[in-house]
Amino acid sequence: MQASYNAHSSRSPRTLREILAVVLWQIRENDTNYPVRYGLIWEAMGLACQLGYPAGVRVDYDAIEPRFPIIAYIELPAGQVSWHMPPHTVDWDGHTTDEKLGRISDFVSDTWGIHTTATTYRRGVIL
Repeated sequence: MQASYNAHSSRSPRTLREILAVVLWQIRENDTNYPVRYGLIWEAMGLACQLGYPAGVRVDYDAIEPRFPIIAYIELPAGQVSWHMPPHTVDWDGHTTDEKLGRISDFVSDTWGIHTTATTYRRGVIL
């Protein structure tokens, strides 16, 4: 019998490990729905890092399929899992760290409706 995760199940995940399990199952269920799968892979990698599981990306310069040269990895207790991913399609715009922080502040200001500056948030601390 094949297991299936029902997103409408009455049992909600309570731990990061359970949330990661749900996201990994969603990746499995969306294996060929690439736009959905890619977002889930990034989410799974973030959760894996929070759990202390090694996760990251590598470039496969000899990729058989050159449209997907990025490989995302997670080292689960059950073993390594990986997925081929497309590269980011927009070139770096040359922004500096200060410009980056300013853009983040602008996004937060627009989202939360509060005034921020580039120095308001540093490493997760409100200054």
